Amino acid sequence: MTRPHAGAAHSEKVKEEAVRELSAFLSSHGVVVRREELKRGPGWRVMSGGCRVEGKPVLFVDRRVSLDEQLDVVIEKVKALAVIVPHDILERLPAAIRRHFETVGAGGKE
Repeated sequence: MTRPHAGAAHSEKVKEEAVRELSAFLSSHGVVVRREELKRGPGWRVMSGGCRVEGKPVLFVDRRVSLDEQLDVVIEKVKALAVIVPHDILERLPAAIRRHFETVGAGGKE
């Protein structure tokens, strides 16, 4: 049995922190982010995504998918808001994730 490389564990921790940081940003803009193990059943499939619950925007993120996939869902929702991600939040994100927001918000609102 091989042990995971320490760098891989660090990478997963960084991704987890980025998901949390961006989820908090979404929450500050009125989007409820729910990271859950989404239920599955015979004949139907669930997937992460947004909807409205009692008129409020909710983003469901399936905890069973990889952190990369969770990040993609959260990043796309942030981009869809077309708001400027503050510099202090961007500073806390890895460069690969910051790049997603370089052009977002050019005409957006804060």
